[in-house]
Amino acid sequence: MVVTQLRLGNSATLTPGDASCEARKDRNTRLFPVRKRHWKVVRRLCLIGIILITNTSLLLNQTGATIAIDRAVQSPSKTFLAAGPTAVATSQLASMAKSIFGMAANLFLMLCPDEETSTTLSPAGRPHAWQTPVRVTPYSTLNMATGNVLTEVPVVSWQGLGRPISFSFFHNTMGEDAGALLVPTGWSHSYSRRLIYDGVADTWTLITDEGERILFTSGFVPQPWVVSGWVAPPGYHMWLAEGQTSGEMELLYKNQDVDVFDETYGYLLRVGDASGNWHTLYHDSIECENNEARFVLDVIIDAAGNELSLSTDTEAVENQCEDLGAFRPGAISLITVPPIGHPDRLKDREYVVEMDENELAVSTARRDEFDDPIYWSRFQYDESRELERQTDRL
Repeated sequence: MVVTQLRLGNSATLTPGDASCEARKDRNTRLFPVRKRHWKVVRRLCLIGIILITNTSLLLNQTGATIAIDRAVQSPSKTFLAAGPTAVATSQLASMAKSIFGMAANLFLMLCPDEETSTTLSPAGRPHAWQTPVRVTPYSTLNMATGNVLTEVPVVSWQGLGRPISFSFFHNTMGEDAGALLVPTGWSHSYSRRLIYDGVADTWTLITDEGERILFTSGFVPQPWVVSGWVAPPGYHMWLAEGQTSGEMELLYKNQDVDVFDETYGYLLRVGDASGNWHTLYHDSIECENNEARFVLDVIIDAAGNELSLSTDTEAVENQCEDLGAFRPGAISLITVPPIGHPDRLKDREYVVEMDENELAVSTARRDEFDDPIYWSRFQYDESRELERQTDRL
C-alpha cells in the first residue's frame, strides 16, 4: 500500500500594509477592472435604456409610426430608375425618415390640441377594449362605461375572397340617431357608415355602422410617404386621407384595410383589404324636393362576384327624404344572398324583413312546404324608440 501524505503549510495572515496583500490587490484590479460602484452605474444605465425602449415602443404604436415603418420597409422602391442596393436602401431610409417626421407631428398635435376641437367619445356603438361589456340578452350588450345597450341583429354573413361579408341591423339606447336610410329611426345597418365634413373646423365625422360618431381632426397620415390628412382620437388607430381617385376619401385601418367614401355625399363606395381585394357597393339616388340627393344601398358585390341585394318598398324609399330628426319608416323588405353549394342546384337564400313603427322582424332562410319562412326574430320598441321585447325563433 502506498500512502501519500500532503503537508499543508500554515497560511499567514495578510495585513493591509503587507507587501503580499498589496500585490494581490494589484492583481485583482488588473483581472477585474470594473469595481462595485461601476456595476451600480451599469445597472442604472440598463434600467434607463429599458424604460426608454418601452416608452418609445408605446409612442410609435399610438402615433401609427410602426405601421408607416412596416409599409416603408415592405414597399418596393419607386424613387430610382436603376434599382440597386444603394438606391433601395436610400429610398427606404428616406421613407422611414418621413414616417418618423409624421409621428413627431402627430405627437405634437396630441400634446397640443386645439382648444375649440372636441374629441368626446360617442356613447353609442360597440364597447371598446378599455370599457366593460355585459351581455344582457343574446342580441344586446350593455356598455358599463356609458350605459348604452347595443342590440345587433345578425342576418347573414360569409367569408369569401377579401374581407368577410356580414349584414346586420343595429340599435342603440343612447346617442344621436345614426341617420341611416332604409331602416326605422333609431336603427342602422351594415355598410351604412358615412362621412360628414365640417368646413368651418376642417374636421370629418365618421358615423359607424353601429351608430358611433368618431371625430377626425387635422394631422398626418402614416403611409409609405407622409401626407396631410385627418386622424382619429387616441385608441382608434384610424386615419382619413384624400383618395387616389378625385372625389373620394380613404379611411385607413391599422390592419391596412381600406374604406373608400364619396367625398361629396359621404356614402360608402368600396371596402378593401391589404391584398387588394375589393367589395363594391352600388346605391340608388333619391332626388328630394329641396334638390338634395340621398343615396340608398342597393347591391353589394364582393371580390369573388357574389351579390348581396336589398329589395325595398318604393313608397317607403320615397319617404327617406323626410327630415332625419323625424321618424323614418323602414324600406327594406327582402335580403337576397348567394346559395350555399353548387349554384346550378340551389336557389338564392332570401331573408324577409318587416319594419313598422313598433317592430322590426327578420326571418331565416328556411322555408316550409308553402314557401313561407319557418322562423322569425322580432324586436318590439315603444314610442320613445326604446326596445322592450325581443323574441327569437318565433
